[in-house]
Amino acid sequence: MVDDDSVATPTPIPDEHEGRRGGGMRPGTVALSRYILLDRLGSGSVGVVYRAYDPQLDRKVALKLLRARRRSPRREAALLREPQAMAMFSHPNVITVHDVGSYDEQDLGLGQGESLRAMEIPSRGVFIVMELIEGRDLRRWIHAERRDWREIVEVFLAAGRGLAAAHAVGLVHRDFKPTNVCVGDDGRVCVLDFGLARPQSDSTGEASRTGERRAKIVGTPLYMSPEQHRGEPATVLSDQYSFGVALHEALTGRGPWAGDLEEVAARKQEQEWPEPPAGTATARVWAVVRRAMAYSPGERYPSMGRLLTDLEACVGSLRRRFIAVSGLAAVLALGLVASLVRPTSTEQCTGAEEQVAAVWNQEARARVEAQLLGSGVRYAGTTWAEVERTLDEYALDWTRHYREACEATQVRGEQSEAVLDLRMTCLARRLDEVAVVVETLAEADAAVVEHAVVTVNVLGWLDACDDLDALRSAVSLPNDPGLRARVEQGYAQLARSRVNEAAGRYDLALTLAEGARDEGVSLGHRPLLAAAELHRAVALEGQGDLGRARQMLIDAYAEAEAAGEEAVVADAALRLLWIVGAEQGRGEEAEIWLRLAEAAVERQGNDRLRAAILIHNRAGLRDAQGHYELALADYEQALEAQRDLLGESDPVVARTLNHIANVLIDLERYDDAWVHSERSLATRIATLGAEHPLVAACYNNMAVIRRQQGRLAEARKLVAKALEITEGTGTRTEAVSLVIAKNIDIALADHQSARLHLLRLLALSDDRLPRWTSRLELRAQLEGLDDGARAE
Repeated sequence: MVDDDSVATPTPIPDEHEGRRGGGMRPGTVALSRYILLDRLGSGSVGVVYRAYDPQLDRKVALKLLRARRRSPRREAALLREPQAMAMFSHPNVITVHDVGSYDEQDLGLGQGESLRAMEIPSRGVFIVMELIEGRDLRRWIHAERRDWREIVEVFLAAGRGLAAAHAVGLVHRDFKPTNVCVGDDGRVCVLDFGLARPQSDSTGEASRTGERRAKIVGTPLYMSPEQHRGEPATVLSDQYSFGVALHEALTGRGPWAGDLEEVAARKQEQEWPEPPAGTATARVWAVVRRAMAYSPGERYPSMGRLLTDLEACVGSLRRRFIAVSGLAAVLALGLVASLVRPTSTEQCTGAEEQVAAVWNQEARARVEAQLLGSGVRYAGTTWAEVERTLDEYALDWTRHYREACEATQVRGEQSEAVLDLRMTCLARRLDEVAVVVETLAEADAAVVEHAVVTVNVLGWLDACDDLDALRSAVSLPNDPGLRARVEQGYAQLARSRVNEAAGRYDLALTLAEGARDEGVSLGHRPLLAAAELHRAVALEGQGDLGRARQMLIDAYAEAEAAGEEAVVADAALRLLWIVGAEQGRGEEAEIWLRLAEAAVERQGNDRLRAAILIHNRAGLRDAQGHYELALADYEQALEAQRDLLGESDPVVARTLNHIANVLIDLERYDDAWVHSERSLATRIATLGAEHPLVAACYNNMAVIRRQQGRLAEARKLVAKALEITEGTGTRTEAVSLVIAKNIDIALADHQSARLHLLRLLALSDDRLPRWTSRLELRAQLEGLDDGARAE
């Protein structure tokens, strides 16, 4: 959406697009990348917007060109940063970005007789491809006909949901105003141009500025917050201020202040509040507007979600005229979730079910089910059943914790209001996590479906919201509201990183964690930096880069210790114990991390979950050292704790059963190993489906057991089941299956089959081979088989 009415005569969509330049283009046609420009929709001070056609997907789009006077990689990177982030984010009240990129004149294809000047096309810059919405901007919608104040508030509620959802993933608009909101002909309300604003003149008039001031100030003066006028970076609280100004203007027909930049800034500082015209809205609405427009960020609402809660109460049960497009994203306004409605004694601690239903309801359930079952993955049915069960149980448990926290203060008087706030804040964050998980699963591809059960089980432990010692010792946030908002956004990014780690999307998880790390460095906030380094390490571990993961965990440990962030100290030490000890086999170093992890977990007090992880990871170290009896004792103790804390069907329990089976194999206790493998297999088939890759790992173990018992025919059948599941996946599980199959073939003197399995192993990358098998060894075995065949 742009700031003027200029719309050119539409051009028909070309039938042929043979070339980008010269004679291959039809007369009157301009192309950029794969997009065909049709007509100009409008222009603003920083660029031009065109209606365009995407022949690859056969759809019309809006294509915005942002001018760049000269080629500057740094400026292009800055212009591209937030559109790229928007392209990874979806919400019905935020315009969808399909594609972004940079270009110059040589990238433009011109039809015969066309020129850039005639078409008003910038010769170089950045292009952003967005969904095309037929409608008008909010300012024109307001002035199109007489509007009741309730209608206006409803539209702003929808726009505010878009802002809140964007804030929850770390995006700040910086220039919210009526012309950056579109009201579609279908009633959809959509916020546009996140992060695209640059210093510009406003229709209210603007005095000349110094070059230095021009470089700092980003936004439109009438809507800018006082801190933006001072040249400070915009935050989510700045967006809230702009939202309040825009709503004031929409309700009264004029902004709160008039004048040039200096005059407007001065009036904002003086907090001059003209009395709103009678009949424009209720006193409750104006109370919301005034709080949003408080001069000090600390006096505004703590989040857009809290603002919207109060604003929505002003319109009561008025039926929504502007409904967001149906879909999961409609229930994922994460900023709203974080603004958990705090109960009062008169409410008798009700409303928990409604708050859970904001993120996990029938519509969300249907979207997740359709995405999982439509993935084409053979075990998707079982996966969906387990995902649904887990989310339903978590929702019920969340409701119970909410009611218990509320009644402890409001009914029984056992705890203070301050303690209630701590517990409610913790529960709000847990509900945010549910929203992120549901959002991730609603967009799942086959790879995410594989990790879906693990993903829903990554949800934070609700009992932690009852641990008052831990809640009181949680990370302290900056007192400055602007800095506090930026730190909170950093932690929101880490929450999304954590879910993506569980979903197997390690590249995205790493990107999110790096963004939070950059914010921690910029702010000098060591707890955020430490947590970000931890999540970067987890993502690298998922990618198989154990060397970098180890170093990053050491950095996280050091940062967390310096910041006094004991939870991250413990988590980093526990991860290092596993990677260094169980994965890399560096026994001496691992013993050091074991002692440090034990001390860190002890300082956590009654943290039974971390205590169970410590015992499990110590078992991995003892297993790698060949101390199998010690490893077995630790694994069995960890298993008992995991069953008690997580339940019999949790994926962690099945994994530990498999570890125990492996140790029992090393101890040559094959019958006991078989029993544990069968239990792990049964759990995984029940929760993941019979054709899940983790089921193949169980078949691998069982094949090894039967081979060691000399029951080779049974062993071959079992590993064949594993290979049927893993064939062509290129995973480490497939590699293990191939090694086992090759060994069974050799024992059966089936050299032809062994040779085929060796060739498949050698075709895999080194990082996929089991650490106890080298490529050199495999080649030697292949050469030995070939020599034997020639000798015959």
